[in-house]
Amino acid sequence: MKFLRHQWRQFGGLAKLNYFQFPRCIVGAMKYKRFKTIILDYISQEKLLNDINWIIYMDIDILMGAPFSDLVKDINQKYIMPSASGATSSSEADEVSKLYLFQDQSNQNSNIGNSGFIIMNRHTSEDCLDLWQEEIDSNPEIRFDSTALAAVAEREKIGEKNRCNVITMKMENYISYPSNVLNLQEMMNESKYTPLIHIMNSYKASTINADATKNFVSDVLRLTPEEKEHTKYGKSIVHPSWNDWGKKNIVDSTLS
Repeated sequence: MKFLRHQWRQFGGLAKLNYFQFPRCIVGAMKYKRFKTIILDYISQEKLLNDINWIIYMDIDILMGAPFSDLVKDINQKYIMPSASGATSSSEADEVSKLYLFQDQSNQNSNIGNSGFIIMNRHTSEDCLDLWQEEIDSNPEIRFDSTALAAVAEREKIGEKNRCNVITMKMENYISYPSNVLNLQEMMNESKYTPLIHIMNSYKASTINADATKNFVSDVLRLTPEEKEHTKYGKSIVHPSWNDWGKKNIVDSTLS
């Protein structure tokens, strides 16, 4: 990340970000996922955000199914405040870098979180992001950015100095990952959605019928009949895959 900051200063900030060259070993989808590791650098370029300490990153394919304020309140009470009070000293609470992620549906019994939703602190999360980027750059065979972050977390646990603490939050009723038509239909029948609905614009989403996805998105967004007919809302588009590790399609949903 230090090199990237040098690039920004040299070429005049975000307006010239396209001058930055990815390491040659980084290919396919990981080129884009790697940008999660420089979120704090983006934030630092905007003066209006100088007083903002906590940042929530969300993938573009996450829908809001319930009030967000209740979710933030619960996360703060269950995870952020306890992790700070559990430190042996106030300085440790400030110094240990942390990231907060929800469990991934396919790995609920492991420490691998889903990096589609990340909570970070602009003053203390930088070490985690630096280590995450180093892991991605050093292991081009890794297919998922969440796998790289899990590797960092495991290594830091057994290291002499814990520079990064990746806190995996339980899914509970906070986030859902619909992966097939049956999932969508069950959620629609109950008419009760989790605050976060990660529809996974990847090979998982590409297996779901486009009409079923559109109906689901329309229901979550509570679109009127007129809005449902408008091509601007809830449109699901299948593109040829831009990754190079064997997946045939990705789904890109236009939600606004």
